[in-house]
Amino acid sequence: MFLFFSLTEKIRNTFVKSSNPPVEGGSVNLTCDASGFNRTREWMINGVELKPSENTVFYEEKKVLLCRVLTRKDNGRYTCNISNSFNGPGSVQISGPRDVLEGSTLKLSCSAESVPTAKYTWTKDGTTLGQSHEYTKDNIQLSDSGEYICRATNDVTLKSSEASHTVNVTGNFSVTGIKLLTSKLPPEPSTLSPYQSDKKDKNMKKKQQKVAAKSDKTQRNEMKKKVKKVTTTRNKDPFRSVLSVLAFK
Repeated sequence: MFLFFSLTEKIRNTFVKSSNPPVEGGSVNLTCDASGFNRTREWMINGVELKPSENTVFYEEKKVLLCRVLTRKDNGRYTCNISNSFNGPGSVQISGPRDVLEGSTLKLSCSAESVPTAKYTWTKDGTTLGQSHEYTKDNIQLSDSGEYICRATNDVTLKSSEASHTVNVTGNFSVTGIKLLTSKLPPEPSTLSPYQSDKKDKNMKKKQQKVAAKSDKTQRNEMKKKVKKVTTTRNKDPFRSVLSVLAFK
């Protein structure tokens, strides 16, 4: 039986040991360990992952491999791969609007899978804007249009990844100014014929005359009521009261 040991990432003080020399018909414990953070182990035989079975048992999160009864089929190259959870950053994702109204607030967010958490840097046109997973700017202007780049860096793996996001700032036009402009436009020409237009004017005049006559009649009736009330209460002379009322008929 041959024992080989390989490792990935930053692992220290690695070792592999056997409980006893492997002998056909006997058993053996193989131990794979190292010092580091969040270690994971993978056992392989002849380049193929070793699966647990009746004769192959793992203990202590695959730290110990037990072969219950060794046979000639168990001959091969055993490999223990140890790694920690340090990885990344993976692909960078930027979320946020692409079209922004002038004078509003721009907010972009950057993320990437990384252990430990990546550090983020925002740049635009070669200028550093900030070092956070979020970038925010109030009262954005037309000159803020352009390409925003977020770069994620893992200080342990010393790897970096970046992505870009294009922002287009549009002008904030005044609605009041548009209303003033449209109010100066000349009125639309009438589509009525001369006969239809003259008939329309006559109908309008008749309506106005009817309204005026109705209003005049209403005022006269109100005046009669007031005069009748005054003459009957303040003037005891019935002949004078009758004359006053008849004068308005």
